[in-house]
Amino acid sequence: MKRPIYPLLLLLLVGPLLAAEPTPAFDPPPAFDPPRIDLKPRYLVHEPIVATVHGDASLILWDRSTTYQQRTVDGGRTLHVWAPPGKHQIGCRLIGLTTDQEKGTHSLLILDELLAEFTVGPQPDPKPEPDPNPPLPPGASRLYLIHESLESSPQAATVREDFGWKAEAGKLGLRWLIADQHSAAKLLPKIVQAATKAGLPAVVFCNAAGEVLGAEKQPLTTAAMLELVRKCRGKP
Repeated sequence: MKRPIYPLLLLLLVGPLLAAEPTPAFDPPPAFDPPRIDLKPRYLVHEPIVATVHGDASLILWDRSTTYQQRTVDGGRTLHVWAPPGKHQIGCRLIGLTTDQEKGTHSLLILDELLAEFTVGPQPDPKPEPDPNPPLPPGASRLYLIHESLESSPQAATVREDFGWKAEAGKLGLRWLIADQHSAAKLLPKIVQAATKAGLPAVVFCNAAGEVLGAEKQPLTTAAMLELVRKCRGKP
């Protein structure tokens, strides 16, 4: 008994077409774009102020109870504003239109209410960052550099012997003295105590009466030492 060859021929003819048929691409859903008012947060005086609404609506009702002048264009989706310096708000309602096919009537529906704020005027000056190393109180007229009796750091000795900060101290009317802790212990006990508390080697600032105004650990570089001398605001 012979088997019919028609199904086999049909499979041979249609099979390649089925295999070659491309798989339909999947279209991802569009990203949600929420209704909003496009508006810059700040405008300079006399700079054009333009607000635009994004969102599906049959009608857009702008808030007219404002102190500034405004005019709508582009079918009501764009608002041109003339506002004085200061802070202002812009608001609107998105209105939808619904139709009753049986009754043949139309009705309005509030879809969303939007609000945006803007400021007219120059950008306020930024507040300065606090100085991590505030200057010492004015009135410092003497500088004492107290170091350990047995100084073993070449770097500290280089800073101590540098001429640059000494010359700057003279320009500021700031008298300076370098001494080791044991030599100055009897003559300048308060100075040595303040220096030891700050950590030797240390720089101690005093007024003309010998009162300690502040003490800091000796800087590691000559440039930093020069800056420290300038910071004391010495007086003649």
